[in-house]
Amino acid sequence: MDTYDRERRDTKDPKTIGQRNKIIQQWWESLSDSKKAEAGRAAEKWNKLGAPKETHHSYRRKNFPGMAREFIDMVHRTMGSHIVMFAAHEAQDSQIKMAVFETQPQDGKKAFSEVSEPSKDWVLKGELILTDYLLTDPVEEDLNEEKKDTEITLDDDGNPEVPPWTGQKLKVQQNLARAVFQAAYAKFTQKPKAKVPWGLLIKSPLEYLDSESIPDGFVMKDPSKWTKADMRLLWNHWHSLEGEDKVIVTFIKCKKEDLPLGRFFDGKARSKKRVWVNIDDDSEAEAGVEDSEAETSGRHKTLKVTPVRVQDNHVSVASSS
Repeated sequence: MDTYDRERRDTKDPKTIGQRNKIIQQWWESLSDSKKAEAGRAAEKWNKLGAPKETHHSYRRKNFPGMAREFIDMVHRTMGSHIVMFAAHEAQDSQIKMAVFETQPQDGKKAFSEVSEPSKDWVLKGELILTDYLLTDPVEEDLNEEKKDTEITLDDDGNPEVPPWTGQKLKVQQNLARAVFQAAYAKFTQKPKAKVPWGLLIKSPLEYLDSESIPDGFVMKDPSKWTKADMRLLWNHWHSLEGEDKVIVTFIKCKKEDLPLGRFFDGKARSKKRVWVNIDDDSEAEAGVEDSEAETSGRHKTLKVTPVRVQDNHVSVASSS
């Protein structure tokens, strides 16, 4: 169409712009019926799916802030409605970017998102929920075979073991990695249904994970975004940890609502062979306790223990037979 237009007028002369619509109409009428049908299908696809993904960034950057504010102001002006709007998109680096737009009060009040600590917490929680929602791929409930492929095993202490994913499709590998993190999070929170907060984990991985859980320099993303190279790096790292009899993924922090009750956590402890001893005398703990008996896996076993930390009447110890 542009070529047809340039051939029939001087496109550098602003005075000829009025001829453009007439020339475009002539171009359209010159097309064959098959080309018109193809154009109709393209228009239908555009209206259904929207602009191509590669054009989203530039169009959003130029237009979205102004369009969002114009919409909010129009609704407030014509309907008297106060709007708080979350907006999120996937950036070019595959990270989720968030923005909050809201009606600006006219009576001197602060904006809702800034007026109080509860409102700030509400906005922050909403952003995290939306981020997790966008990062999580939909689960097909009827894919029984894929579910079978993504089953993982746990050791005697309930820690996830390295799954066998050599030769698996990338999607299966991603799901296996997700299952490993989910199992580790469920153990830490003592809540099997607690979901990994991927938004928080991506933003600050070492705030929630023991530093040995991921390789140095590893970019934390939602598992669906990891490449084959990412999976190979992660698998090799976990395999080396397991070879040293270490837990492959350990959480040291969780969402506030997932925090377990009645248990003391020390995120720095890494040994699989770990017991917790309740003591009544702090001085005795500092001096050392020998020949303590602990019940392990339904049987009594004599252990020699060396306390390493005392806090809130609990002590973290390493054990040996």
